[in-house]
Amino acid sequence: MPTVATETVLADLVVLRRAVRAERDPARQRRLSEVERHLREALGSSVPKLPAARALGVSLTALDRWIDRGLVPVVPGAGGSRLRPETTPLLELLEQVEALREQGRRGHVVAAALRRLGRRPPGEGRWIVSPELALLPRPNVPAWELKETASATTPIERLASVAELSEALTTLSGLRARA
Repeated sequence: MPTVATETVLADLVVLRRAVRAERDPARQRRLSEVERHLREALGSSVPKLPAARALGVSLTALDRWIDRGLVPVVPGAGGSRLRPETTPLLELLEQVEALREQGRRGHVVAAALRRLGRRPPGEGRWIVSPELALLPRPNVPAWELKETASATTPIERLASVAELSEALTTLSGLRARA
């Protein structure tokens, strides 16, 4: 069976995410959300840099600059050696890039999309997220998915996730206070 290129999956996910938002029928919206969730799970918590750069339509060097400035969150690969863009924020960025291109924007599209998302460097250097935290649902995830994720974990696991999120928020608050 042939494998599907990561860039193709990313592009399909962007189309699917936009379709979920446009769908008015709750049952169809839920089904589309489930398909989106399965595709995100298949990608994992992060995406290799080269497919991410290709999907954004930029060079690997440009993507590395945004990563180094902390504008694109990254997740350590196996063994902690290679840093890879985190899937969910990358998809949000890809959605904005596509929307800007549809509006006729041609130059500096990714930079404009980062501004549109309100992404600012969290401090000095890279924004590194643990793989476990990267897999947690985000605020823009449907309520049913949050409930499903919660019911699939133990109270101890949920408590550990809350502690990790609390630590991350405390760190970010401290960085904002210094800025």
